[in-house]
Amino acid sequence: GKMAAWLGWVTFICFTLSSLCSFGSSESLTINNGPNSRRLQGCVENPPSRILVYTAQKTGGSLLVDALGQFPRTVTLDLYPGKEGPEPGVLPRPMSAFQIYAREVMDEFVQNNPTAKKEDVFKQIGDKFFSMPAAQQAPYKTKEEQSKLKENQIMTVVKAVTNPWTLGWQYVASFKPDARILFVRHPAHIIRALKITPENEKGTAKKLKQLDHAFAARDRLFNETIFYEELVMDQAKVATSFTNLGFCPKTVSLMLSFKTMTTQNMVDFNLKECDWCERTKWKEWDAKGTKHKIELSSHLVDKRPGPADRAIAAKVCPALSAYYASKYPKL
Repeated sequence: GKMAAWLGWVTFICFTLSSLCSFGSSESLTINNGPNSRRLQGCVENPPSRILVYTAQKTGGSLLVDALGQFPRTVTLDLYPGKEGPEPGVLPRPMSAFQIYAREVMDEFVQNNPTAKKEDVFKQIGDKFFSMPAAQQAPYKTKEEQSKLKENQIMTVVKAVTNPWTLGWQYVASFKPDARILFVRHPAHIIRALKITPENEKGTAKKLKQLDHAFAARDRLFNETIFYEELVMDQAKVATSFTNLGFCPKTVSLMLSFKTMTTQNMVDFNLKECDWCERTKWKEWDAKGTKHKIELSSHLVDKRPGPADRAIAAKVCPALSAYYASKYPKL
Protein backbone atom coordinates (compact mmCIF):
# COMPACT_ATOMS: atom_id res chain seq x y z
CA GLY A 1 0.00 0.00 0.00
CA LYS A 2 2.79 2.42 0.90
CA MET A 3 4.69 1.63 -2.30
CA ALA A 4 1.57 2.04 -4.44
CA ALA A 5 0.81 5.41 -2.88
CA TRP A 6 4.43 6.51 -3.28
CA LEU A 7 4.43 5.50 -6.93
CA GLY A 8 1.18 7.42 -7.32
CA TRP A 9 2.88 10.55 -6.06
CA VAL A 10 5.84 10.05 -8.41
CA THR A 11 3.41 9.67 -11.27
CA PHE A 12 1.62 12.82 -10.18
CA ILE A 13 4.74 15.00 -10.29
CA CYS A 14 6.21 13.63 -13.51
CA PHE A 15 5.16 14.25 -17.10
CA THR A 16 3.58 11.29 -18.84
CA LEU A 17 4.16 10.43 -22.47
CA SER A 18 1.79 12.03 -24.94
CA SER A 19 -0.73 9.72 -26.58
CA LEU A 20 -1.39 10.29 -30.23
CA CYS A 21 -4.88 11.30 -31.20
CA SER A 22 -6.63 12.87 -34.15
CA PHE A 23 -7.17 16.63 -34.04
CA GLY A 24 -10.71 15.93 -35.20
CA SER A 25 -11.57 13.25 -32.67
CA SER A 26 -15.24 13.54 -31.74
CA GLU A 27 -14.54 11.95 -28.35
CA SER A 28 -12.15 14.72 -27.28
CA LEU A 29 -14.65 17.34 -28.40
CA THR A 30 -17.08 16.30 -25.71
CA ILE A 31 -17.62 19.00 -23.10
CA ASN A 32 -17.11 17.74 -19.57
CA ASN A 33 -19.98 19.17 -17.57
CA GLY A 34 -19.45 17.23 -14.38
CA PRO A 35 -16.20 17.75 -12.44
CA ASN A 36 -16.09 21.51 -12.76
CA SER A 37 -19.68 22.30 -11.85
CA ARG A 38 -20.10 24.98 -9.20
CA ARG A 39 -22.80 27.28 -7.97
CA LEU A 40 -22.41 31.06 -8.25
CA GLN A 41 -25.12 33.56 -7.36
CA GLY A 42 -27.83 30.88 -7.55
CA CYS A 43 -26.70 29.63 -10.95
CA VAL A 44 -25.14 26.21 -11.49
CA GLU A 45 -22.00 26.59 -13.58
CA ASN A 46 -21.06 23.68 -15.83
CA PRO A 47 -17.94 24.77 -17.72
CA PRO A 48 -15.33 22.35 -19.05
CA SER A 49 -12.41 21.51 -16.78
CA ARG A 50 -9.87 22.12 -19.55
CA ILE A 51 -10.27 24.56 -22.44
CA LEU A 52 -7.89 24.85 -25.40
CA VAL A 53 -7.90 28.18 -27.25
CA TYR A 54 -6.31 27.61 -30.65
CA THR A 55 -5.38 30.71 -32.61
CA ALA A 56 -2.49 32.50 -34.37
CA GLN A 57 -0.15 35.25 -33.31
CA LYS A 58 -1.52 38.80 -33.45
CA THR A 59 -5.16 37.75 -33.28
CA GLY A 60 -5.73 39.22 -29.82
CA GLY A 61 -6.13 35.70 -28.46
CA SER A 62 -4.66 36.68 -25.09
CA LEU A 63 -7.67 38.94 -24.60
CA LEU A 64 -9.95 35.90 -24.84
CA VAL A 65 -7.75 34.13 -22.27
CA ASP A 66 -8.17 37.21 -20.06
CA ALA A 67 -11.95 36.87 -20.37
CA LEU A 68 -11.93 33.17 -19.48
CA GLY A 69 -9.52 33.91 -16.66
CA GLN A 70 -12.16 36.07 -14.99
CA PHE A 71 -13.94 32.87 -13.96
CA PRO A 72 -13.18 31.96 -10.33
CA ARG A 73 -10.30 29.56 -9.73
CA THR A 74 -8.94 29.43 -13.26
CA VAL A 75 -5.36 28.71 -14.30
CA THR A 76 -4.52 30.48 -17.59
CA LEU A 77 -1.52 29.41 -19.67
CA ASP A 78 -0.57 31.54 -22.66
CA LEU A 79 1.93 29.36 -24.54
CA TYR A 80 4.59 30.90 -26.73
CA PRO A 81 4.98 29.40 -30.24
CA GLY A 82 6.25 25.84 -30.20
CA LYS A 83 5.81 25.34 -26.45
CA GLU A 84 3.81 22.17 -25.85
CA GLY A 85 1.13 22.45 -23.22
CA PRO A 86 1.28 20.57 -19.93
CA GLU A 87 -0.43 17.22 -19.68
CA PRO A 88 -3.57 16.90 -17.53
CA GLY A 89 -1.80 14.79 -14.92
CA VAL A 90 0.38 17.69 -13.84
CA LEU A 91 -2.33 20.33 -13.86
CA PRO A 92 -4.50 21.35 -10.87
CA ARG A 93 -6.97 18.65 -9.85
CA PRO A 94 -8.34 17.11 -6.64
CA MET A 95 -5.34 16.05 -4.55
CA SER A 96 -4.91 13.06 -2.27
CA ALA A 97 -4.01 13.51 1.39
CA PHE A 98 -0.46 12.41 0.63
CA GLN A 99 -0.12 14.84 -2.29
CA ILE A 100 -1.34 17.70 -0.09
CA TYR A 101 1.18 16.79 2.60
CA ALA A 102 4.00 16.44 0.08
CA ARG A 103 3.21 19.84 -1.40
CA GLU A 104 3.42 21.44 2.03
CA VAL A 105 6.75 19.89 3.07
CA MET A 106 8.58 19.59 -0.26
CA ASP A 107 10.50 22.86 0.05
CA GLU A 108 11.65 22.02 3.57
CA PHE A 109 12.86 18.58 2.51
CA VAL A 110 14.78 20.02 -0.44
CA GLN A 111 16.42 22.67 1.74
CA ASN A 112 17.45 20.07 4.32
CA ASN A 113 18.75 17.72 1.64
CA PRO A 114 20.14 19.99 -1.12
CA THR A 115 22.24 17.24 -2.72
CA ALA A 116 19.65 14.48 -2.52
CA LYS A 117 18.28 13.02 -5.70
CA LYS A 118 14.68 13.82 -6.54
CA GLU A 119 13.53 10.22 -6.15
CA ASP A 120 15.18 10.03 -2.71
CA VAL A 121 13.34 13.15 -1.55
CA PHE A 122 10.03 11.66 -2.73
CA LYS A 123 10.77 8.43 -0.88
CA GLN A 124 11.61 10.27 2.35
CA ILE A 125 8.39 12.25 2.18
CA GLY A 126 6.38 9.11 1.46
CA ASP A 127 8.01 7.17 4.29
CA LYS A 128 7.32 9.96 6.76
CA PHE A 129 3.69 10.43 5.74
CA PHE A 130 2.71 6.75 5.76
CA SER A 131 4.41 6.17 9.10
CA MET A 132 2.24 8.85 10.72
CA PRO A 133 -0.52 7.73 13.07
CA ALA A 134 -4.07 8.16 11.75
CA ALA A 135 -4.62 11.23 13.95
CA GLN A 136 -1.77 13.09 12.23
CA GLN A 137 -2.94 12.10 8.77
CA ALA A 138 -6.52 13.16 9.53
CA PRO A 139 -6.11 16.90 8.71
CA TYR A 140 -4.73 16.03 5.29
CA LYS A 141 -7.55 13.58 4.62
CA THR A 142 -9.99 16.37 5.48
CA LYS A 143 -8.26 18.64 2.97
CA GLU A 144 -8.47 15.84 0.42
CA GLU A 145 -12.24 15.69 0.79
CA GLN A 146 -12.45 19.48 0.56
CA SER A 147 -10.44 19.47 -2.67
CA LYS A 148 -13.10 17.22 -4.22
CA LEU A 149 -15.91 19.71 -3.63
CA LYS A 150 -17.23 21.24 -6.82
CA GLU A 151 -16.65 24.81 -5.64
CA ASN A 152 -12.96 24.01 -5.09
CA GLN A 153 -12.31 22.64 -8.57
CA ILE A 154 -9.95 24.53 -10.85
CA MET A 155 -10.50 25.24 -14.55
CA THR A 156 -7.45 25.35 -16.83
CA VAL A 157 -7.26 27.39 -20.03
CA VAL A 158 -4.37 26.90 -22.48
CA LYS A 159 -3.88 29.21 -25.44
CA ALA A 160 -1.77 27.76 -28.26
CA VAL A 161 -0.84 29.44 -31.53
CA THR A 162 -0.16 28.00 -34.96
CA ASN A 163 3.54 27.35 -35.54
CA PRO A 164 5.87 25.11 -37.58
CA TRP A 165 7.04 23.05 -34.58
CA THR A 166 3.90 21.91 -32.74
CA LEU A 167 0.74 21.08 -34.68
CA GLY A 168 -2.80 21.46 -33.42
CA TRP A 169 -3.34 17.73 -32.85
CA GLN A 170 -0.21 17.66 -30.66
CA TYR A 171 -1.71 20.25 -28.31
CA VAL A 172 -4.87 18.16 -28.12
CA ALA A 173 -2.88 14.98 -27.49
CA SER A 174 -0.86 16.50 -24.64
CA PHE A 175 -3.46 18.75 -22.98
CA LYS A 176 -6.55 16.60 -23.68
CA PRO A 177 -9.04 19.49 -23.50
CA ASP A 178 -12.69 19.00 -22.71
CA ALA A 179 -13.55 21.85 -25.07
CA ARG A 180 -11.78 23.63 -27.92
CA ILE A 181 -12.22 27.22 -29.01
CA LEU A 182 -10.94 28.50 -32.34
CA PHE A 183 -10.17 32.22 -32.09
CA VAL A 184 -9.70 34.13 -35.34
CA ARG A 185 -9.27 37.62 -36.67
CA HIS A 186 -9.39 39.15 -40.15
CA PRO A 187 -6.29 37.61 -41.83
CA ALA A 188 -5.30 40.87 -43.52
CA HIS A 189 -5.24 42.53 -40.10
CA ILE A 190 -3.05 39.71 -38.78
CA ILE A 191 -0.64 40.17 -41.66
CA ARG A 192 -0.59 43.91 -41.12
CA ALA A 193 0.14 43.40 -37.40
CA LEU A 194 2.94 40.94 -38.18
CA LYS A 195 4.49 43.50 -40.55
CA ILE A 196 5.00 40.79 -43.12
CA THR A 197 7.75 41.29 -45.71
CA PRO A 198 8.90 39.21 -48.68
CA GLU A 199 11.70 37.87 -46.47
CA ASN A 200 9.46 36.49 -43.73
CA GLU A 201 6.37 35.85 -45.82
CA LYS A 202 7.08 32.11 -46.16
CA GLY A 203 7.23 31.41 -42.40
CA THR A 204 4.22 33.55 -41.64
CA ALA A 205 2.28 31.96 -44.48
CA LYS A 206 2.71 28.52 -42.91
CA LYS A 207 1.23 29.72 -39.62
CA LEU A 208 -1.71 31.39 -41.32
CA LYS A 209 -2.38 28.40 -43.53
CA GLN A 210 -2.73 26.29 -40.39
CA LEU A 211 -5.25 28.79 -39.06
CA ASP A 212 -7.14 28.75 -42.36
CA HIS A 213 -7.29 24.95 -42.41
CA ALA A 214 -8.60 24.94 -38.85
CA PHE A 215 -11.23 27.54 -39.77
CA ALA A 216 -12.37 25.58 -42.81
CA ALA A 217 -12.95 22.53 -40.57
CA ARG A 218 -14.16 24.49 -37.52
CA ASP A 219 -17.53 22.75 -37.23
CA ARG A 220 -15.81 19.39 -36.94
CA LEU A 221 -12.75 20.34 -34.87
CA PHE A 222 -14.00 22.95 -32.41
CA ASN A 223 -16.84 23.45 -29.96
CA GLU A 224 -16.96 27.20 -30.57
CA THR A 225 -15.43 29.69 -32.99
CA ILE A 226 -14.97 33.20 -31.60
CA PHE A 227 -13.97 36.26 -33.62
CA TYR A 228 -11.71 39.01 -32.31
CA GLU A 229 -13.92 41.65 -33.91
CA GLU A 230 -16.94 40.35 -32.00
CA LEU A 231 -15.02 40.26 -28.73
CA VAL A 232 -14.29 43.98 -28.99
CA MET A 233 -17.42 45.18 -30.82
CA ASP A 234 -20.26 42.66 -30.46
CA GLN A 235 -19.95 40.76 -27.21
CA ALA A 236 -23.47 39.32 -27.41
CA LYS A 237 -22.20 36.69 -29.84
CA VAL A 238 -19.23 35.88 -27.62
CA ALA A 239 -21.61 35.59 -24.66
CA THR A 240 -23.60 32.99 -26.57
CA SER A 241 -20.44 30.95 -27.14
CA PHE A 242 -19.60 31.14 -23.44
CA THR A 243 -23.06 29.99 -22.38
CA ASN A 244 -22.84 27.15 -24.91
CA LEU A 245 -19.74 26.01 -23.04
CA GLY A 246 -21.63 25.86 -19.74
CA PHE A 247 -21.13 29.28 -18.15
CA CYS A 248 -24.22 31.00 -16.71
CA PRO A 249 -25.37 34.28 -18.33
CA LYS A 250 -24.75 36.43 -15.23
CA THR A 251 -21.28 35.01 -14.88
CA VAL A 252 -20.60 35.60 -18.58
CA SER A 253 -21.48 39.28 -18.14
CA LEU A 254 -18.91 39.54 -15.36
CA MET A 255 -16.30 37.69 -17.39
CA LEU A 256 -16.72 39.97 -20.39
CA SER A 257 -16.49 43.07 -18.20
CA PHE A 258 -12.86 42.14 -17.41
CA LYS A 259 -13.25 43.62 -13.92
CA THR A 260 -12.95 40.56 -11.68
CA MET A 261 -9.29 39.61 -12.18
CA THR A 262 -6.28 41.65 -13.23
CA THR A 263 -3.45 40.11 -15.21
CA GLN A 264 -1.33 40.06 -12.06
CA ASN A 265 -4.13 38.29 -10.16
CA MET A 266 -4.06 35.55 -12.79
CA VAL A 267 -0.28 35.21 -12.66
CA ASP A 268 -0.37 34.96 -8.86
CA PHE A 269 -3.09 32.30 -8.99
CA ASN A 270 -1.08 30.29 -11.54
CA LEU A 271 2.00 30.23 -9.36
CA LYS A 272 -0.02 29.36 -6.26
CA GLU A 273 -2.23 26.61 -7.67
CA CYS A 274 -0.33 25.19 -10.64
CA ASP A 275 2.58 23.02 -9.49
CA TRP A 276 3.67 22.58 -13.11
CA CYS A 277 4.03 26.36 -13.49
CA GLU A 278 6.17 26.54 -10.37
CA ARG A 279 8.30 23.47 -11.06
CA THR A 280 9.12 24.51 -14.62
CA LYS A 281 9.91 28.07 -13.51
CA TRP A 282 7.09 29.21 -15.76
CA LYS A 283 7.79 32.87 -16.48
CA GLU A 284 5.01 35.33 -15.88
CA TRP A 285 4.69 36.31 -19.52
CA ASP A 286 4.46 32.65 -20.50
CA ALA A 287 1.95 31.87 -17.77
CA LYS A 288 -0.43 34.68 -18.62
CA GLY A 289 0.81 36.57 -21.63
CA THR A 290 2.53 39.91 -21.30
CA LYS A 291 1.80 41.83 -18.11
CA HIS A 292 -0.32 44.50 -19.68
CA LYS A 293 -3.44 46.27 -18.61
CA ILE A 294 -6.53 44.46 -19.85
CA GLU A 295 -8.09 46.76 -22.40
CA LEU A 296 -10.99 46.36 -24.79
CA SER A 297 -10.50 48.56 -27.80
CA SER A 298 -11.61 48.50 -31.42
CA HIS A 299 -8.69 50.63 -32.62
CA LEU A 300 -6.97 47.57 -34.08
CA VAL A 301 -10.11 46.81 -36.06
CA ASP A 302 -10.36 50.39 -37.26
CA LYS A 303 -6.91 50.37 -38.89
CA ARG A 304 -7.61 49.08 -42.36
CA PRO A 305 -4.98 46.89 -44.07
CA GLY A 306 -3.65 47.95 -47.46
CA PRO A 307 -4.10 46.15 -50.80
CA ALA A 308 -0.82 44.25 -50.40
CA ASP A 309 -1.91 42.83 -47.04
CA ARG A 310 -5.28 41.79 -48.45
CA ALA A 311 -3.65 40.12 -51.46
CA ILE A 312 -1.41 38.01 -49.23
CA ALA A 313 -4.36 37.18 -46.96
CA ALA A 314 -6.48 35.99 -49.88
CA LYS A 315 -3.61 33.79 -51.02
CA VAL A 316 -2.70 32.10 -47.72
CA CYS A 317 -6.11 32.23 -45.98
CA PRO A 318 -8.74 31.73 -48.69
CA ALA A 319 -11.47 30.31 -46.42
CA LEU A 320 -11.04 32.94 -43.70
CA SER A 321 -10.71 35.77 -46.23
CA ALA A 322 -13.88 34.71 -48.05
CA TYR A 323 -15.79 34.57 -44.76
CA TYR A 324 -14.74 38.06 -43.73
CA ALA A 325 -15.42 39.45 -47.19
CA SER A 326 -19.03 38.30 -46.94
CA LYS A 327 -19.55 38.83 -43.18
CA TYR A 328 -17.55 42.00 -42.54
CA PRO A 329 -16.94 43.61 -45.95
CA LYS A 330 -16.05 46.98 -44.39
CA LEU A 331 -13.10 45.68 -42.39
